[in-house]
Amino acid sequence: MPSQLPLELLLAWVAFFAAAVGQFHHEQAIRRDFGPVGLLHAVEISQLLWLVAGLGILVYYLIAARWYWPPTLAVVGSMVGALVAGMLFSAVGEKVVSLLGFIVWPIAAAYAIFIIHSLPS
Repeated sequence: MPSQLPLELLLAWVAFFAAAVGQFHHEQAIRRDFGPVGLLHAVEISQLLWLVAGLGILVYYLIAARWYWPPTLAVVGSMVGALVAGMLFSAVGEKVVSLLGFIVWPIAAAYAIFIIHSLPS
């Protein structure tokens, strides 16, 4: 992989996006099955924070790398992340993926920022 798009960054984005997909899917199930509850509000807040963090990561990456690497990361990483989320849904269930998402996406976001910060100039 090119030095401006390390494999570790791609894997961090995949984990970041898979956690978000899990929470989005779980939000739809909560709305369909139970109506508004406290967990629904926690998932919605987590999604909002995820969105802000994702945009921040991509902007920071745009500053640190060539202009075409952030869109590449967003498209390729998000497609692979959606596939991983789908496989995790069938393997462990959507609730487990969603609940782990509360822990996984902040860790993956911090790791992605750390990787971007250590990119060669």
